[in-house]
Amino acid sequence: MPSLSQLTISLLLPALVCGGIYVYVAYLCRRDKNEILLKWLIAAALGIAYIIGYIGLEGKLTLKPIESRHWIFYLTVVTVGTSGLWHRYQGFGVMLEVLLSILVPRILLISYYEYSWSIFEGLMWWIGLVIIVFFFLRIVQQSFKTLPQNATIPFVYLGISGGTALILALSGSMLLALHSAILVALFTALWILTIVLPRVLKSDSSHNPAALLIGAAPVLSILFVSIWLNGRFYAEVPSLSVLLLVIAPLFAVVAKKKSQLIQIGLMALSVGIAIGIAVFRSGLFGDLPI
Repeated sequence: MPSLSQLTISLLLPALVCGGIYVYVAYLCRRDKNEILLKWLIAAALGIAYIIGYIGLEGKLTLKPIESRHWIFYLTVVTVGTSGLWHRYQGFGVMLEVLLSILVPRILLISYYEYSWSIFEGLMWWIGLVIIVFFFLRIVQQSFKTLPQNATIPFVYLGISGGTALILALSGSMLLALHSAILVALFTALWILTIVLPRVLKSDSSHNPAALLIGAAPVLSILFVSIWLNGRFYAEVPSLSVLLLVIAPLFAVVAKKKSQLIQIGLMALSVGIAIGIAVFRSGLFGDLPI
């Protein structure tokens, strides 16, 4: 279990860094019209803050990854580095999504491909996971566009992050739960700031930093995918819980013509059911076949 100082570095410091960069973006938003740069800064805020938390939890950087979760650092760096091009060129963004959808499952599940699965079984898993990952990358970006451009976005992803952390803890992986708790800390900071800053800065709709939060979509997507794959294959997270977390952002898209309350309610229901399944699987209510 990490010490108090490790938890401070892993949760509080990343939140301060992420919040500080977001405040800077909000300041620039009133003066700078370089939208691509501002979106990249948002991606960098999430990525850099997560990496700080990652180092705090792991204690060091493992230059040669030993365990699957060690790859999350490199995937975060790559996604932050390319996120500017991701938003500038739509074609590049789609190509990168396809490439990451192919590579991420293969990289994170290398031990399964080498020691557990036959060639055919590995191929079937790979094809299925590529489709699911690509679907999720697309849906997250659409959800950022569909949700109201205000505190709703960080609030929704705070809920998904928190649900992920709880499910991982119930499934016996406290370390992975803490990795997800880093995201909880980051989105808590962003949620508070998206409520407070418009009043402090007296921002109007043409200078709305919350509209730039979509810049974090690529980084956030890969972080979620990496944590969920680790939880499903290296912990005891129920497959159905993972699938419900994956589809949660979809409800923001399918309910886009409905009220904000319905959007949030459907997403919360999906996450809530995922948590419920993990609770039953944890053995608190006996052994149930889920």
